[in-house]
Amino acid sequence: MIKGRVFVTDELLRGEQCKVSRAQTSSLRFETARGTPRTIRPAVTHRLRVFQGLRSKLRQESGIILIVVLWVLIILTLLVVGIGRRTSVDVALARFEIGKLKAKYLALSGFMYARAKILEDKDNVDTRAQCGVVLEEGQTLEDIFGRIELEDGYFEIFYSIGKYKTDNHAFLHGCIEDVSRSKMKGELSCSEPGDLSGVQYGLTDEERRINLNALTYNNYKILSHLIVQAGFDEQTAETIASSVIDWRDSDDNNFNDHLGAEESYYSAQESKYHCKNSPFESLEELLLVRGMTEEVFGAIKNDVTFFPQKGSMKINFNTASENVLLALAKNFSGTKTNTTEADAESLAGKMLSYRAGDDTVGDTVGGRVISVNDMGLNAKEKVLFLSMAPYKTEKSQYLRIKVKGVEKATGASALIETVVNRNDLSVVSWRRRL
Repeated sequence: MIKGRVFVTDELLRGEQCKVSRAQTSSLRFETARGTPRTIRPAVTHRLRVFQGLRSKLRQESGIILIVVLWVLIILTLLVVGIGRRTSVDVALARFEIGKLKAKYLALSGFMYARAKILEDKDNVDTRAQCGVVLEEGQTLEDIFGRIELEDGYFEIFYSIGKYKTDNHAFLHGCIEDVSRSKMKGELSCSEPGDLSGVQYGLTDEERRINLNALTYNNYKILSHLIVQAGFDEQTAETIASSVIDWRDSDDNNFNDHLGAEESYYSAQESKYHCKNSPFESLEELLLVRGMTEEVFGAIKNDVTFFPQKGSMKINFNTASENVLLALAKNFSGTKTNTTEADAESLAGKMLSYRAGDDTVGDTVGGRVISVNDMGLNAKEKVLFLSMAPYKTEKSQYLRIKVKGVEKATGASALIETVVNRNDLSVVSWRRRL
């Protein structure tokens, strides 16, 4: 029976078009286009069946091949997306690194700007309102130091005020620069590094603080009173103050009987270390002194300094915090001056009130220069003030510059905190944080 027309390859039938009829026998008959019947041998029949089987198999496998191709395309697409994402992240990181570099140089620009302003100050008096800088009439500290715009960003020169943490981490990130007794009540906290909430624009002087390197056997109680003012007991305060003397003096003799600490004390600790027996070179050294804790350190660190490393104690009465003024006044109260701590507190209050003038904050142009004859002191207060006078200075030698640079495009910032010697503007302390 004829099933239909087929086209057989040249190898089989020399390219002739034919009709095929399949029989039950082992041979296959067909007719050529000329009508001449021929018979295909069994071997040819086998080849034709193989050929047809291959065609059928290819049809079945074509679907599988399509699925494989689709999966390959999906995988390649995911790879391209992943590579693109990684590239975009790398580009973003590169942009941020460039932003940080720009922020660094913006902060450096602020530092150079501050040094130029210090050179312009020819006055012989520093106050909280005009510390290392001269203000024109009607001008404010924010006008000079607040957000100075440059092409790629800006910088700000400031110092922090308010409450602060009691941990060393806060100090290392320079959270707070100045604090007064009236702002220390309640819980202690601190802004995040770089946060400019609760700040005052301008510079600060080191002479508003108690110099650890200027403490002696005769005046070490100034530090003791400062610690008590911060809310700690007298035993703790006396131990720390005495141990500070032993830490920086050159001998191995224990100062103040059992309260001080020399080499024998530190070498007997679980984590042994040596007593330095030389001047302080950083505030963090206080954490190594006997009796000092992170809580005490956090409470006093903004009222102490280690500049200069040599010389006598000098405190600027026009810029010192309430804590420092109270500690100094209480150091001279007692039988030697026939005064009490209440007299010292009264004196400190009048000093703060007078120098503030009509300005209740005391950090703006309204500040006045302390004058013994204009504060309305009584006899005992005047005795205390005159006893404090040898420590008084009005022109500060060491100025602290704290500047933040911000790159606008990425928001990257850099913080520089440095102390310069006013005489030649040399840098005596430098800290930078990105």
